[in-house]
Amino acid sequence: MKKLAIITAMVLLVTGFVFGQTFPPAAPSNASDSVEVKAALVGYLTLSDMTELTKFTLNTAGETKQIATAKAATNLKYWTLKVTALSPINNGADSALVATAGTDTYRIPYTFTLVGGTTIGTAFDAQAIPFAGLTKSYSTRITGGSTGETITMSITYGAEDTANWYAGLVYTDTITVTLIAN
Repeated sequence: MKKLAIITAMVLLVTGFVFGQTFPPAAPSNASDSVEVKAALVGYLTLSDMTELTKFTLNTAGETKQIATAKAATNLKYWTLKVTALSPINNGADSALVATAGTDTYRIPYTFTLVGGTTIGTAFDAQAIPFAGLTKSYSTRITGGSTGETITMSITYGAEDTANWYAGLVYTDTITVTLIAN
């Protein structure tokens, strides 16, 4: 009888192992893998629709004159607005409307103002453009998408003086606005 009890106990033990497990076996509770996703945005940095040429008659009392508008647009995070003038290169001094007659050079100094919309704001408020130019850095894209925002440029010159103001001369300067990716 002892042998029968031991065999019965072993059969029950083996049967218990077989029936004690879930059948069919359960799937794992989770599994994972990963994929790296990279996406890039095509950048734009544009300056368009700049007024091509500004002509006006000097006011002997001096005045502020809007000289140009343009559209500035960028979706870059970091960029710089730079303004340079040709007149300092000619004479090494601050910005001026310049005329020549023979070997003489005449200069009418001016200050420059550049105002934009929400992003650019008043970038340069009534200051002379030095030899190295004027710069302002930004750390946000320009509002208005790829259309951008309008920038307005003006110059302010003083009243007539007897040393530099002569009728019959054409006073000129070339102002360049550049957007630079940082």
